[in-house]
Amino acid sequence: MALLSACGGDDDTSSTRSGTIPGPVPAAGEIDPSSPSGRNWPVTGGDYAHTQFSPLKQIDTDNVKDLKGDFMLDLDSGTEAKYSHEENILAINGDLYISTGANDVFAIDSRAKRIKWRVNGDLDPNISSVCCGWESRGLGYNGTDTLYSARIDGRVQALDLETGRVKWDVKVFDWRTDNATSIAAPLYYNGLVYIGNSGSEYMARGRVTALDAKTGELKWRFWTTGDGNDPVADPTWEGDSARTGGSGLWNAPAVDRERNLLIFGTSTSSPDVNGSRRGGDNLYSNSIVAIDATSGRYKWHFQLVRHDIWDNTVSSPVVLFDAEIDGEKVPAAAIAPKMPWVYAVDRRDGRPIYPGRETPVPQAPENKTAATQWIPSTPALMPLRITDDQFARLVEQIRTSPALPNAGQVRINRPEDGNAAELVYMANGTEFGAAVTIGAPSGGTTWAPMSYSPETHMLYVCGQQSVGWSAQGPRDGRFTEGVVDLGGGLGTLGFDTPGYLTALDADTNIPKWTYMLKNEAGRPQSCYSGSAATAGNLVFVGKNDGRLVALNATDGRELWDFQTGAGANAPATVFEVDGKQKVAIVAGGNALAGSPHGANLWVFSLDGDVMELDGTGDGESITHGGQEPAADDEAAGRRDGDEAAGRDGDETASARPDAAAGRTVFADNCATCHGVTGRGGNGGPDLTAIPSARDLDAVIRQTTDGGSAMPAFGDSLSPKEIQDVAAFVTNGIN
Repeated sequence: MALLSACGGDDDTSSTRSGTIPGPVPAAGEIDPSSPSGRNWPVTGGDYAHTQFSPLKQIDTDNVKDLKGDFMLDLDSGTEAKYSHEENILAINGDLYISTGANDVFAIDSRAKRIKWRVNGDLDPNISSVCCGWESRGLGYNGTDTLYSARIDGRVQALDLETGRVKWDVKVFDWRTDNATSIAAPLYYNGLVYIGNSGSEYMARGRVTALDAKTGELKWRFWTTGDGNDPVADPTWEGDSARTGGSGLWNAPAVDRERNLLIFGTSTSSPDVNGSRRGGDNLYSNSIVAIDATSGRYKWHFQLVRHDIWDNTVSSPVVLFDAEIDGEKVPAAAIAPKMPWVYAVDRRDGRPIYPGRETPVPQAPENKTAATQWIPSTPALMPLRITDDQFARLVEQIRTSPALPNAGQVRINRPEDGNAAELVYMANGTEFGAAVTIGAPSGGTTWAPMSYSPETHMLYVCGQQSVGWSAQGPRDGRFTEGVVDLGGGLGTLGFDTPGYLTALDADTNIPKWTYMLKNEAGRPQSCYSGSAATAGNLVFVGKNDGRLVALNATDGRELWDFQTGAGANAPATVFEVDGKQKVAIVAGGNALAGSPHGANLWVFSLDGDVMELDGTGDGESITHGGQEPAADDEAAGRRDGDEAAGRDGDETASARPDAAAGRTVFADNCATCHGVTGRGGNGGPDLTAIPSARDLDAVIRQTTDGGSAMPAFGDSLSPKEIQDVAAFVTNGIN
């Protein structure tokens, strides 16, 4: 039955267990990203296999306790609330290369501990098709003299490695008319640069674009929803729904050099929760896909979720390694989706290598649900249950959702504990009702890269335990420039839920240990950074409260932590300079995780003498994928005895509110959730539909204090800025 989800050809070749994948020999003087070298980290993920592994072992389980800051630089980029720092730093011959969510690109001399050059992104602040925070997950590198930057506005730039000079600049798509953005790092391989796009929430059609690395000339495109001549994907979409079918890429592909394959995961089909006019399996959404790296021709796929109506995105980076299955060495490709498992397939044909079976799932004919889903038989990474408290909180969200005209009467379906088919795939529909599920839209692994260590033969998976809800709306979803359209309602309890780093046996998919993330007060934190493993038997993982942590890779014991001063929500990079091992991370916070913001580049070493910063505390999380905050007193900002911002006698705060200035404050801090126009974005409701959003004092209180999934801005915005943005909301939007 697995053949219903996996298609492709045969190939009997195999690769080495370490993740080193044979392929073309690099030219003289070219840095080879095909396997971990130790000195450099020349591609996001550390190597083409995306193992996030370094063979360096100077820093190990015995001495990691002595790790201190070598230096810290404030990049002063992307510090407003709309930005997320998820960048995977490149390390090349002792220099570091970084792209922030503002698409500012930096070269850092790690010996001199200074910025060599900076190229400002100068992004249009009115870009209206950004989901989930303005972010960049890294840069591409050609192995010699050129970096590649994929920008949120749809442009790709080639930059001189030594000076930052722009060599070429091309438009790959138009954020206005395509509703697409690019946050994944570009990938360079064998003379081509590959770019993916995101934007499923805006019904942007997914694609992989290949450019000539020397000129930027378009070479080919692979459409992830079929192209009208695709015998595999085209029949799986009803009518013309493929043209707005989403299924984008949130991370760069991995490269199987031996087979000349690009292998990547894809996001949900669009509209997210409404499948009424896109009947069929909707390939290649929610899939692991392999295409020929030279021509872009389809090779194989495995679809994790058919006809997705839950936002079960499959968009963390693919990791390549060798597994032993039934006594045979199998070249594997693994990915961690928003669901409670890791999936892995054979790189020769796309067939799953871990046990599982086709399983009937609940049905809502009006939403054209798939009859069965392939469900793993291996243990789940999160509890297969929903507590009464979790269910009650989601019921409150559903009952007050402006996305559902009948929110007060809609049937709410609670799955049976322990029943994976119901817990992950409970149907939703206009007749069937709303679905409460585990995982999506903010649980499991949303984007964070997992690592693989050939020393322990384990995968280290960063995710979180979360529950959410989905409901088909009365509209079937239509493409509109700059407008989110999920086709219904979607909600979650947010990112302030228990996070985990789980070590999995790469041969069996069985957990070996789990490390639960908590803050210094013992409260749960989501895992929203990814992991990096080393031959020193260490795994590094960041926390929302700003701490970077080192764990024993064999048993998960915490050995070291360091306070970076802002949310540590990016994966670490491990490299070597002049014989000394270093660890680097950008700690800058995250819009969705709600962690404290900044732009702190940290480099650590055993010779470091820079001490940690003061603790940040916890940021407040915002929600993912269209959740509307529950309508209660706190949501309206009505907290007895509280004074509104600017009403305490402060002269600056009591000045006349400036709605024009408030527009800029709104774009920098509010548009990620509420949209540039205020009519709804990723996580925030349409402000024109909320009566209290027309009350200046109520908006001031809500902005200052937060509540019901909205973060408080009283500590990050001045009283005058809060008054200005409140004036813009009440007069400019309403």
